[in-house]
Amino acid sequence: MGLRWLLGGLAAIVAAGWVALAAGGNSFRRSFGASENAPWVAAVPPIIALVVLASVVWPERRPLLHVTAALIILVLIASALLARQTVFVAALGVLYALAWLWFYYRAAWAGTAGLGAGADLSR
Repeated sequence: MGLRWLLGGLAAIVAAGWVALAAGGNSFRRSFGASENAPWVAAVPPIIALVVLASVVWPERRPLLHVTAALIILVLIASALLARQTVFVAALGVLYALAWLWFYYRAAWAGTAGLGAGADLSR
């Protein structure tokens, strides 16, 4: 399986898992009398994951790749900041961001090497 589909599959799993976790987590928090998480906490990560998924499905759309690259850089920064709390989860975020940035380089900028838009990115 290629890097492209691995990144897309992981983005889809994260989006679905995050929505399920947010829904279940808020019910659990209410059972202890705590307030629910803010709506943006439940909405923003799946939206970012869906944008990442779209960029992997349609790599020939360069503006989408560039917007996703900016979001991935934010994920990379957030993962680095998260390292103070939990190194394992932060490392997963950094590894995913670096893998996606490698895909981005191959899809958007390696056109002079014959790997540009429309190239076979499944390897």
